[in-house]
Amino acid sequence: MKKLILSYLLHFANRNIIFTRKEEFYKIKTQLLQRYGSLLGEEIQHVKKICYSCEGSGKFKCEWKPTEPCWSCGGDGIYEEFWVRLNRYQFGRFVFHQPTVRMTSYEPLFEGVSLPVIEGYIRHDRPKYHIGAECCYWLFLFYDRSTFRRVFGRIGYPSKKRTPLVFLATLLFDWRMERWKVFKPKIKWKPNWRKRDRLTPLDPFCDFDTDLPF
Repeated sequence: MKKLILSYLLHFANRNIIFTRKEEFYKIKTQLLQRYGSLLGEEIQHVKKICYSCEGSGKFKCEWKPTEPCWSCGGDGIYEEFWVRLNRYQFGRFVFHQPTVRMTSYEPLFEGVSLPVIEGYIRHDRPKYHIGAECCYWLFLFYDRSTFRRVFGRIGYPSKKRTPLVFLATLLFDWRMERWKVFKPKIKWKPNWRKRDRLTPLDPFCDFDTDLPF
């Protein structure tokens, strides 16, 4: 039962990682997969990033000088290209990929066996109602209390449909940002001077005689 619950928590948290704590999350993911997961094999992920300066053409175009090779990519239209070796795990009902080695080049012939190649990044659809953030909070609470204390209440979630920890984190975030003052009733201030604080009329510097002729 514990293994099944942890697999669901990891599955949903992996689809919506708290962006400020990705490194801490992947440490927990590695720990869970190595302890409870079953290794199925290896795969290769090929990532090719197109240069945004030249839009993949390799030529830098400018109005005030002739066309020349792009400064960012060197003229090939590719800003960065690398290969990542992934371990494929079966954990509960779900399959997870765990990166192990990042390579600048990959030759299948030197592997002795041709591994399956995944082109580009692996994209996940975010679950509704901030379930991914909720599962991520629970994993931090179980396996990394220090990270949980640092991240809990630092992010607000603008939605009426929230899960328990996300709801409490949003309340704490609103309190920290002093948003509760918006709903505080406005009380008209009335001065309440005490007797000793009230101003008394000043005494004249001298007494004038009313019988003077002027």
